[in-house]
Amino acid sequence: MNIEEQKLYLDDLDNGPLVSIIIPVFNAEKHLAETIHSVQEQTYNNWELLIIDNCSDDNTLQIISSYTSSKIRVFRTECNSGGPALPRNIGIKNANGEYLAFLDADDLWSKNKLEIQLFYLKKEDFVCSLATRIDEEGNVIAQGERIDNKHYQYCDLVKRNRIINSSVMISRDKFLPVLFDEDAILNGIEDYHAYLTYAFNKGSVFLIGEPLIKYRVLVSSLGESISGKKRLAKSSYCLTKVVLTNGAYDCYIYGMIRRLLSYFKCLLKK
Repeated sequence: MNIEEQKLYLDDLDNGPLVSIIIPVFNAEKHLAETIHSVQEQTYNNWELLIIDNCSDDNTLQIISSYTSSKIRVFRTECNSGGPALPRNIGIKNANGEYLAFLDADDLWSKNKLEIQLFYLKKEDFVCSLATRIDEEGNVIAQGERIDNKHYQYCDLVKRNRIINSSVMISRDKFLPVLFDEDAILNGIEDYHAYLTYAFNKGSVFLIGEPLIKYRVLVSSLGESISGKKRLAKSSYCLTKVVLTNGAYDCYIYGMIRRLLSYFKCLLKK
């Protein structure tokens, strides 16, 4: 990266392209305020925040209603959809930004997350980053290590999901034809399905090789609660659906074999 070029671009933190940040929420009272705070602390200022409540029955709505900024818009599903695909799609369809940035209600962004990603989006359509993993109380479980930036192609993602949803920033126009599949079977891995579909139809994914987010590992979260046979079944269904829908046969057999091997390894460790 040319440092002088970066400084010239980053000098204007107020009048660049609008970024639409999309947070689906369901019973997120414990961590939501901290997550929103990490958005408000961004060094890049031209953003809007769309919060889509999926019929929470805790204090989530009271927390949301405490924010009066015109930059924050709130939507609510008519009934609980069982997963974040529908709320995210509602956010995407109501977004005004040139770019979309996805954020889960318990994860956190570094202050310069949007700033850094916008720099790379001058040449890319889809960027993501590494993450530092934290526990429910915010303690670091695994510190993200810096690596070289790289592009991931469709076959790389077939082998393993390498994308952390809360790190994703993408061109809205490029993602609108994809959206998140609202198939209930995909709940918990709907983001993987969407990004596989994107990579096959739209091109590569660019990984920024540094941790720009804190990913909170919660035993109770939808993604973390999927394990063993269920994870094998879901990931196999996800990959097969992408193949049948898009004719994306490249790497399919290899991807299925990797999933079986991972499952057998889990069995042998028990």
